[in-house]
Amino acid sequence: MLTIDPTAFATSDNQGTIVDTGTTLTYLLAEAFHPFVNSINVNVSQLTTHVISKGTQCYSVTSRYLQNDGGTRWCIGFQRVQNGVSIFGDLVLKDKIFVYDLSKKRTGWTDYDCSSDVNVSITSSKDEFRMRES
Repeated sequence: MLTIDPTAFATSDNQGTIVDTGTTLTYLLAEAFHPFVNSINVNVSQLTTHVISKGTQCYSVTSRYLQNDGGTRWCIGFQRVQNGVSIFGDLVLKDKIFVYDLSKKRTGWTDYDCSSDVNVSITSSKDEFRMRES
C-alpha cells in the first residue's frame, strides 16, 4: 500500500480524476506519481538501474507490466502531470471490464478475462446491469 493523500484525487473546479478507456497511459498528479515511482524504484533497485528516457521513468529489465521505449529499456506507463487532472488510462484497466450504468449515473470495473465474450443484460424490474460470460 502506498501512502498517497486522498485529496490528490478529490474533485473540485480545477482538479479531478478521469477514467478513460480510450487513453493508453495513466497520468497522475505529482502527489500520487512520486510515491508510486519511488516505491517501484526501491523494490527494483537491486535488480536494475532506473533512468529517465524521453521524460518517462524506465528500467533495464523486462516485464510484461512495463512498456518498451523502442530500445533496451522498459518504461512504466505512467506520466506525471502538472495540472489538477489525473487520468487512469487503458494500461491500468488491463484485464478489466468497464461498465457504464447510465440510469444510476455511475461507472465501475472488475477483473475479467478480456479474451472471453461478454453479454450484458438489463433486468427491467430493478434496472440493474448483469454481466455473464458466454
